[in-house]
Amino acid sequence: MTNQYFHGGVWGTLHNKSVKPRIELSDIRYQADELHFQLFRTEGADVYGSFLIEIAVLNESGDRVLSLGQRELSQLLPGNIRNHYVAQVKPGKHSLVIPLGAKADLSIPLKGLNTNQTYRIQLTDISGLTWDAGFKIH
Repeated sequence: MTNQYFHGGVWGTLHNKSVKPRIELSDIRYQADELHFQLFRTEGADVYGSFLIEIAVLNESGDRVLSLGQRELSQLLPGNIRNHYVAQVKPGKHSLVIPLGAKADLSIPLKGLNTNQTYRIQLTDISGLTWDAGFKIH
């Protein structure tokens, strides 16, 4: 009953937030040829990690400036990931694994971004879900 109550099954429309993962992106910045950003997995099944299969950076025209696929994400070095909590973002066998409640700062080497331009970072889960956020380099 408690689960139904907190997910809207008693009054209103049932909204089970544990069905699919949700990742929040924040603190996106570009310094010294590295893209830094924070990701936080706030929703989704607790027994199922989000399996990130791509990190892409797109320019104002929508062209890909950077694309890290499954292979690159599964080989990210520990120095590129700074976890905040016990639930940790870490490279898996075929992707970057992000368990529920994991919050981490990531650093990705990236050269050649132009100042005074707007870009978008896009994360893609193996389920096909995507999350993105814009950022501007000053």
